[in-house]
Amino acid sequence: MLNYLRNPSTIFRFGSPQVRRRYFNLRNFLSPGILRKRREHLDSLPDQAVKVDSQKGFYRTDAFKDSNALRQAISHGNECVSAHLKNRDRKNHKKNYLQNIEFESSLDNPLLRLALNKDLVSIASEYLGFVPILSNVNLWYSPNDGSAREGSQLFHLDWADIRQCKLFIPLKEIDDDTGPTTFLSADESSKVAKAVNYRLSNESNRLEDEVVYSIADKSQVEKAVGKPGDIIFCDSCRCFHYGSRNALKPRSLLMIQYVSPFSFVHPFFFRGNSKFSHLASPNSSEFEKMVLGAS
Repeated sequence: MLNYLRNPSTIFRFGSPQVRRRYFNLRNFLSPGILRKRREHLDSLPDQAVKVDSQKGFYRTDAFKDSNALRQAISHGNECVSAHLKNRDRKNHKKNYLQNIEFESSLDNPLLRLALNKDLVSIASEYLGFVPILSNVNLWYSPNDGSAREGSQLFHLDWADIRQCKLFIPLKEIDDDTGPTTFLSADESSKVAKAVNYRLSNESNRLEDEVVYSIADKSQVEKAVGKPGDIIFCDSCRCFHYGSRNALKPRSLLMIQYVSPFSFVHPFFFRGNSKFSHLASPNSSEFEKMVLGAS
């Protein structure tokens, strides 16, 4: 009971998309100043021609391929993957088909510098309608040495928020043979969720292809394929998706996740309690404090 009082989102986060949306709207009604402040800060961000289609919830671009911050992040990410592969005894991953590689969490790290890059944050901000909070920065390696389908290899929605923006950045080229993350458009996903009465907590929160494609238009599927320098933006809370399936080669990529202050991953009092808020300092800009979750 005490946990529910401290973080009431735990009651709602595994419900239907409609129930989860009601929780978000209630939080915004009770604390309208939180998003208002973040909307007011949009004017300080650079204008972007790159826009994530709200109906598709998906966008692919190479507009940042010449970015020094992106090149440094890709280089550092590949170094971390190489070090991980040399350590054959490492068993810290939960999924054999999707291994999460640890790295130093500091503002000097090229991966976090990229995640705080205003050009990238501005795209997530344009899609969400406010300056978001950086929720996760993950290095993923998929050995793709098995044939079974399980867990996130089946169609599902993420529970982090009612909307989020995930950036998928290939560290090596990702093609059909590397088991790319595969998305169904947000509009088609909404049809599926309503038709099957989708809940994130029930036993059927992983859907077989036959169920999905009996409702949705298969032509609305997109794949997160690309070369280093490409960036794929996707709202995996609205788009049914799967990954690391039917692969012949390993896959390595960087994932950056942006969410709202009312995200289900945050406690009710999110300021100073999000994953990266401890990295903010008195010398941090207001923009950095917002994205890190310290303001």
